[in-house]
Amino acid sequence: MQLYTIGEISKLTNIPVKTLRYYDEIGVVVPERRDDESRYRLYSQDQILHLRIVKQFQALDFSLAEIKSLLHGRDPETSSHIDALKTKLQTKLAEVETEINRLQFQAESIRKTYESYGKGLAALLTAEGGAANVSLEKQFEFSIQMMPETWALSVRKYSNLNAQQLFLDRCFELQERMDAYRLFQSGGFFCILHDGYEAQFQGEYGDLELCVPIVRPDSFDAPELKRFEPVLVAKTMHIGHYMDAKDRYEGLVRWIGDQGYRIAGPPVEWYLIDVFHLVSPDKYITNLSFPIEKQE
Repeated sequence: MQLYTIGEISKLTNIPVKTLRYYDEIGVVVPERRDDESRYRLYSQDQILHLRIVKQFQALDFSLAEIKSLLHGRDPETSSHIDALKTKLQTKLAEVETEINRLQFQAESIRKTYESYGKGLAALLTAEGGAANVSLEKQFEFSIQMMPETWALSVRKYSNLNAQQLFLDRCFELQERMDAYRLFQSGGFFCILHDGYEAQFQGEYGDLELCVPIVRPDSFDAPELKRFEPVLVAKTMHIGHYMDAKDRYEGLVRWIGDQGYRIAGPPVEWYLIDVFHLVSPDKYITNLSFPIEKQE
């Protein structure tokens, strides 16, 4: 029977000597024997075959413990180990498909977050580079558009309308729920001011619904999950602290009436650049919007 030294096996299999020694120590691939005098590890062709199997199943993301079980738990006299291997492969396939789905959701989250940051940054650069004699109302004109369907986790409470406190409390609450459900965010937070936009400028408390859009798996459901249907809105952009948006809101309300529309629901604020972006409040970017319908 031909035997090979560990160096020869390393060259034949392209596996480092250090790794071969580790396989020996944990019992994955043990040398055929050791030379009595030199204590050199000597491998047979069977071990070469085993090492080939190790590489094959490592490529399939099997752990060394799983591979050890496959190599040493088989019965050469029967085919039962083949059936066991088939079951393990089926389980591994399900795990990989689950991970593929997770990565697809993660990729969608990254894409949507990238788009949101891009819009916020473009608006910020426009504001910073705008001509001194051009008002922000001209730079960010009012517009009408159809908001797409949005799936979000939603929490609605009678709240302290201090924006800074809300972000510290509510956003982390929603983040904890996303983590618990293993969901990915698909854009910036948004809130619905059910008492109207004036409430945040007139008092300390109001009926507020804070939402975080998510990449929703087809089968996912939860008490906090809410589907926002496509809706026609009038919108504009506010640059600066949320508490300084009153004039911008009032201008949007007047413009809606001038266009022959009426407000059909509570205002919604979408946060493109906010406290989480580590910028000063004068650089916050918020989309202000109202659902609207045509006046009869």
